Amino acid sequence: MKKAYGKRLALLMGLLLAASGLFACGKGQTPAAGTTEASEEVTTGGDTQPISYRELLPVADYEEADVNILVMSGRSWQYIAEDTAADACARELISRNHQVEERYHVYLNYTPTNKGWSGFHEQCRNDLYAEQAAFDITSPDYYYQCETAGYFADLATFDEIRLENPYWVDGWNRSSTVNGKIFTALSYLTLDAISSAQVLFMNNYFAEDLLIDVAALKQSVYNGSWTLDDMLTYMRLASLDNGDGEWTFEDRYGLSYNLWGGRAMLWSAGLALSEISEDGTISQTYTASRNVDIFQKLYQFFNSNPYSYYGGGAGSVESPVGAEALFFANRALFDTNKLGNATLISKNLDSFSLLPMPKYDKTQTDYVVSSSGCTVFGIMKTAKNLHMSATILEALSILSYEDVRPVYYEDSLKLHYSGDPDTARMLDFIMARFQIDFAFINSTNFGDPASRPFDLIIEYNRNYVSEMKKLVDSFEGNLKAFRDAYSDAEPSED
Repeated sequence: MKKAYGKRLALLMGLLLAASGLFACGKGQTPAAGTTEASEEVTTGGDTQPISYRELLPVADYEEADVNILVMSGRSWQYIAEDTAADACARELISRNHQVEERYHVYLNYTPTNKGWSGFHEQCRNDLYAEQAAFDITSPDYYYQCETAGYFADLATFDEIRLENPYWVDGWNRSSTVNGKIFTALSYLTLDAISSAQVLFMNNYFAEDLLIDVAALKQSVYNGSWTLDDMLTYMRLASLDNGDGEWTFEDRYGLSYNLWGGRAMLWSAGLALSEISEDGTISQTYTASRNVDIFQKLYQFFNSNPYSYYGGGAGSVESPVGAEALFFANRALFDTNKLGNATLISKNLDSFSLLPMPKYDKTQTDYVVSSSGCTVFGIMKTAKNLHMSATILEALSILSYEDVRPVYYEDSLKLHYSGDPDTARMLDFIMARFQIDFAFINSTNFGDPASRPFDLIIEYNRNYVSEMKKLVDSFEGNLKAFRDAYSDAEPSED
């Protein structure tokens, strides 16, 4: 029986949405208790008693069946590890896989592919036409345009899969659900759900040298009043020309940021390029007045003062004059980065704090945490046993959330999750506010509207409305594929 996505969600959200704030690593001060407008969440690390989702593991026996899973080769480390692995996270991956194999009497066969977009589609098409999939579960990159290709079963129809629970990432999956249907979804089976989250890092020592009241800054986050204007005030205080009259890498800045960080600042301020109505109608909102205001404010934020340093594209982490290099040289107070780079930051800074990117202003309902992109999961329509595939995907997601996730925070990212309630609270806070726009997830279907606003900022082009209007025809012209794929009607043969 079809199960609408979101059933039972209201009951769980009261428990799982978070206390806001930030935490400090190393010397940073511990924030005082406080709340934002959002409700209090149950943290799953620190000293709290976690909710165990193991109790929801499906019950089944598949009599030594093979479960074949296709994953991206760049993410294979998240699924496949040698039994002799010394890394704590790898050991948890091995344990997770063994638990699933023993509980359900199956053999998990992960196959990495490095054939990219075209190779993935070719494999899925071959499986579909053969009416017997070589793979039961697949994990494409989000931008592969698989949702409208007809490869996957609707995940909302499986009783085994409980999308309303927190081991599935609600902030992504809500925007992947159209007309009650969802063909690919994000869960904690992939660590992308954590590592891709875009956040702010703050150099605690730099803040102390500037006599910044760190406790007050933290309290503003707790109070839900951490805004772009507040951040700009701190950036102004931190910035200093070295005396040569030119703002270069050698100077001191309030913010170092890269391509993904700049994009994330727009999303965090409330940029919303699309909406999906309850009846499944998809519409673009590119030139809505709110988006225009957000763009113009961020344009001024980045371009009308010398307080921020742009370090280039996503690869700037390797650049000797990139955003990260400036931050590590103690010449930037804040740095935009993905949470997955906490490992690198902890190697270079003894003491740093993690914050959400700021709100547009105090009227914004809550913080928004965006992503640099994830791999997602789909079940092939021609899988040998659809319900077995659903059971295994659910079980792997639960055990990854319960066992792998805390160790990844602690051991891989070097964030003190299990022993520090404040760290646990902030990490849970970040993921509870992971909110992704339909136009981001499906950007490659519509002429890449998700990238264009920040591209305009770095091009010093303030003509947001006229530039975004150029993308409207692409959106409207490609909507038919979505209407057909997510329609209640059977697809046509042509």
